[in-house]
Formats: sequence, structure tokens, C-alpha cells
Amino acid sequence: NNVELNNTILFCFNSKPRERLYYPFYKKKNKNQNQIEENSKISESSTSPPFIKTSMKKDFCLVLDIDETISHSLKLSFGYYFLLRPGALDFLNELANYYEIDIFTAALKHYADNIVNKLDRDNIYISYRLYRCHCTYEDGKSVKKLSLIGRDLNKIVFVDDLKRNAKYNMKNLALVSQWIDNIYDDEIINLTNKLKYIALCGKYDEDITKGLIDEKITEDIN
Repeated sequence: NNVELNNTILFCFNSKPRERLYYPFYKKKNKNQNQIEENSKISESSTSPPFIKTSMKKDFCLVLDIDETISHSLKLSFGYYFLLRPGALDFLNELANYYEIDIFTAALKHYADNIVNKLDRDNIYISYRLYRCHCTYEDGKSVKKLSLIGRDLNKIVFVDDLKRNAKYNMKNLALVSQWIDNIYDDEIINLTNKLKYIALCGKYDEDITKGLIDEKITEDIN
């Protein structure tokens, strides 16, 4: 059954089996609020490059977009819905063992934190968060320059649904299609094992990523 609290609902599609799971979250203070606020402090990053000034926590870094990559937001008359892409939670849970996972979104901090704090209540998946203020803008469109993050480019896998976001780092991009609400989508599920394979092999090069990176990734960006 649908669960509504303070007109705000978070739900996702589970991958096994594919059914809707509802995750309500609260606008008011609750027993987890202090931990959530602490998570945001832990995940704060600088707005001057390099954005992340600490050492990498894993051998590889997974830079992950939010909107239409692992989630989709809807504003309805009674509040907001946040839908999670099928397999998104398993994706984070599995790959956190092999990658430092950093969120890089063109969204505002408040909006992004509202989603990430619910995905990672115990601060075990996401290491750092980069927001709109960390993006570079060209002709009014955002670009995410991975060279400014503070991580070895040879160790970064960038998962996003927009090619233009990786304009300067095409070789790092694992492009996924934009996701809205298809419950039969399995891109993130399939990508999980491919990214795990890269980490286990201990290298990220053309031979390992053949078939992972979109073959048309070097085409002109519209």
C-alpha cells in the first residue's frame, strides 16, 4: 500500500522481484535526523578545486549522477515522489565494496541531499557530494569536469545519462539511458557486474571497458 507522511514519499522498484517498494521520509525531526545531518557534514566538499582534498578511500572512484540516472522526481499536487531506478540500491550496496562513490549532480544541494540522505542513512555508500556549484557552465549548460574533483582520472568511472556532462572526460563515461519509470529497466543491474569486474581486474583501460562505454560516445554533443 502507498504510504504518505507529510505529503512526501520516496519509493523505488526492487529488482528481485520487480515490485514497488515505498520508502517514506520525514520533514520533521525524528530519531534519525541527527545522523542524517551529520552525514551531510561528513560529505561536504570544497567549492574550489580540487573539490575533494582527502585521499581516495578505495582503489577506484565511481562518480555518480542522480536525476534520470538512478532516480526520477515528480511533483504532484500533494507533494513529491522520488522514484529509484530498478537495482539502484543493490548497485550502491555492491559497488561500495570496491569504489569510493561520489555523487556529482547539477542539482542544488538541498534537493540532492533530500534524496541521498534517504538512500544512505548510515553514511556507508556515499563518500562525497558535488552539486550545481561544482559544475562548469558553457552556453548555459552544465559540464562536470572530473579533472577538478581531486581524483586520479585513470581511476574514475563516471555514470551519467547526459553525454554533455562528460564533455572533457569521455573516456571515463559509462553512459546510461535517461530513466523515468520503466520497471523493467535493467541497465543499472547489468552495469553493476561490469563495474565490479573493472575493480577486480585492478585497471581501467580500453580493453577492460570495451562494450561498457557507449560506442558513439565521441560523437558531437548536442
